[in-house]
This record gives sequence, structure tokens and C-alpha cells, in this order.
Amino acid sequence: MLDKDNQKNMLKLIIEYQTKYNNVTIEEKFELLNLIIQLENKSRKNQASIYKNIKVWMNLYIKTIENKQFSYDEIIFDKVKEKLVYLPKEEQYSLLNYFIRLLKKKAMDEAIIEYHIYRKQLKMEILLEKEKYFEYLYTVSTNNLKNLFITLSLSVLLFSLFWYFLDICIPNIMNIELKNYIDIAYFNYILNFIGLIFAIGQKLAITSIGDFIYVVVGKVYFFIFITYFLLKKLSEKLER
Repeated sequence: MLDKDNQKNMLKLIIEYQTKYNNVTIEEKFELLNLIIQLENKSRKNQASIYKNIKVWMNLYIKTIENKQFSYDEIIFDKVKEKLVYLPKEEQYSLLNYFIRLLKKKAMDEAIIEYHIYRKQLKMEILLEKEKYFEYLYTVSTNNLKNLFITLSLSVLLFSLFWYFLDICIPNIMNIELKNYIDIAYFNYILNFIGLIFAIGQKLAITSIGDFIYVVVGKVYFFIFITYFLLKKLSEKLER
């Protein structure tokens, strides 16, 4: 923490820079605002205005890049992140959404990928801090294609395991006829479940309420999972 004299000096500098701000070019405004944000962060006296100033800084950053007429690779992720870390995570997340919208508006799509990744990371950290564990697991499991395929595989294993144990513990609750694909019992249930859900060589005859509930829940779950999450993520990947 800065002592009182240093804080006063910092505040004087901030006021001095703010006075100059309206009478300079966009590039100079960008540099001045950069200094103001750094000073505000060090002084810890103007935390409330840092959010607003970073928002303005983001706009100026894009304008300075456009004025230089260089490639959009000039928008450096670390430079933006360096400003965001001055703020609490939820405010970082909000500003990140704002900056992504700015980039889209300017058709700077190639610059967006890193910000999307960082936004997902922030979201997961926020959910953990708020102890929203179910939402955190949901976010992690649908975060990318790799996680989606892992979740899909685990879902198949769990549904198959449930069927396997039901047949052992409560034999009469489900009467779905098993096909003999393999001698290892549990793996045979996995193959039967895949055939059941994806209608691969399975003639389904529902003869009990247990069969009905199990099949409906399984089909609805995998239909939503595949048509919404998996295909959506694949289309996003192809668009890039």
C-alpha cells in the first residue's frame, strides 16, 4: 500500500493527465489513459473509475490500430489482459464480453479466439468461487470438443452401468432383450445400449414401465447432447 505522500502525488498526476486528455489526438489519449489506469490501480483510491476507464481504453485501442492501418494481429491479447487483471473477476468477465462485441462489430474475427478462451476460463473460476459446482461441471463438460467427447463416452458408460446393475439387483424391472455381442457382461451392456440409443440393429419391444422410462430418458438425453452441444461445437470449429 502506498503512503499518504505517494498517494497525493499519484492523485495529482491523475488530475494532470485528465486535464490534458481532451486536448490531444486519439493516440495520445490512448497513452494518457493507459497511464491514468496504471496510476489509479497503484493509488487504490479510484478503483470505481478503473472499470469505466478500461472500457474507454478498449475503444481507443481499436481506434489506434485502425488509424495505423496495420493488420489486426496488432491487437495484443496480453495487453488487454494486463488491464483486466486490475479488476475483480466478474468485472473482467463483463469487460471481456464488451471487448468481444467491439471486435465483432469491427469484423476483427481473427482476434477474438484468445478472448473467448480467456472468457471461458474466467467463467469457470467465477462459478467455483461462488460454489456453483453443478453449473461448473456443466460448463467444463461442454467447454470444447474434447470435453464433449469425454462427457459423451462417460454418459454411455454410466447409462450402461445403470442398466447392468438394475438387471442384477432388480431383475424384473426391465425386460429389454439383450443381444450377445461379446462374452464380457458389462461390455455387452455397453454395446447393447449404443445399439438401443442409436437404433443400430435393435428391434425394440417395450414391455414394462421401467423399459419405457429408461429408453425415453436415454434417447432424449443423447438427442439433446448430440444435436445441440456436439453439433453446435463442431459448427463453431468449422466456422473458424
